[in-house]
Amino acid sequence: MSGRRFGSILMSILLVLLCLRQSSLAQAHKPSREDVQSVYLFDFAHFVRWPAANGSAFQICIAGRGIDPDTLRRVIASEKVDGRPVVARIVNRPSEIKDCEILFIGQGTEEGTKSLLDASAGKAILTVSDIPDFLRNGGMIQFVLTDNRVRFSIDLASVNRNSLSVSSELLKVAASVSGPLDGGSR
Repeated sequence: MSGRRFGSILMSILLVLLCLRQSSLAQAHKPSREDVQSVYLFDFAHFVRWPAANGSAFQICIAGRGIDPDTLRRVIASEKVDGRPVVARIVNRPSEIKDCEILFIGQGTEEGTKSLLDASAGKAILTVSDIPDFLRNGGMIQFVLTDNRVRFSIDLASVNRNSLSVSSELLKVAASVSGPLDGGSR
């Protein structure tokens, strides 16, 4: 990924955060953790490569709590990933994740984290969560709070098992990266 593309993605993050902050100031509070995580979910789409498109729309799926679907829909409104419109949808069961490119697994999932991770195993689905020990349980990206800021950690071994490729630019801004770099970065 070129430095120019990375710079434009960072600028879009800042603009979205500014917009969220401006609307939040009107409500007398700063962007929530969910707001920031929603922006990150969309931006991950620009720093991960999938082996093939799963459908006509790029799908970001939400299971459980931790991401507000309406906030995510505002973030992705009119956006595209590789020329495809981006949609957000809620999933409740492993059978519903088939066309997801990104799957956020939050607390309170109906069938549990393990069943969703098992259902996504070997599929080109980027799994993301803010659940503690998510990476140890087979997840790919885990949101973490560092100095009251939302950051993320990446497990490249899990990414590699699902035939995904993570940009080195994303790895540079991660709070931590574990697993082998071979095959998991571009």
